[in-house]
Amino acid sequence: MKSVAQLAHEILGRSQQRASTGPQQLKPETTEWYREFLGFDTFDEPELEDMLTAVSVFLNAFRRHDHRARYWLTLLGPCGIGKTHMAKAVFKTHRATSSKSQRYTRWIDALNYMRDGHHDYPSELAREHLLVIDDVGAEHGSEYGTQKLLEVLEKRMGKWTFITSNLCMETFAEMDNRIASRLIRDHNTVLEVKCKDYALR
Repeated sequence: MKSVAQLAHEILGRSQQRASTGPQQLKPETTEWYREFLGFDTFDEPELEDMLTAVSVFLNAFRRHDHRARYWLTLLGPCGIGKTHMAKAVFKTHRATSSKSQRYTRWIDALNYMRDGHHDYPSELAREHLLVIDDVGAEHGSEYGTQKLLEVLEKRMGKWTFITSNLCMETFAEMDNRIASRLIRDHNTVLEVKCKDYALR
């Protein structure tokens, strides 16, 4: 049986390989337009530039109604680097440019809602054209939370989904390797961002 470390290494390797096969990159002028549109200062940090580019590509894909390219974008990294800013921007952009359904939720709020007896909530989330799930893993260590996260992710395969988390891929693999696998299945993209909190700059 493979160790968690071996599984995480394989998953990370597969994620990196998908960088060349996933959604197409944007022209520099298009990325600059999104930089202004999103109001996001990268402070010339290469990793924040990568995050801006990844979010711009994601926004551009669903704004152009590219149904053939439906995929997930997952941003992983520490607090204070702009993940929630990006999550809310994606949600607001979809709401302003599409008549289709969308939903933004913090994962801990979704989980508490399910704990309160709303057992069909994963199916409700599955029906959204775009689902933005912010701060996945806030309840890290909860078996119930892990089971519900896996249930939601399974129902969201092949649908526009934007996820943020303070956890890393190794931790997702430790929680449940099936969760880590779904984050990068097909053209789903994971970007791990390692830089300082904005407040510490």
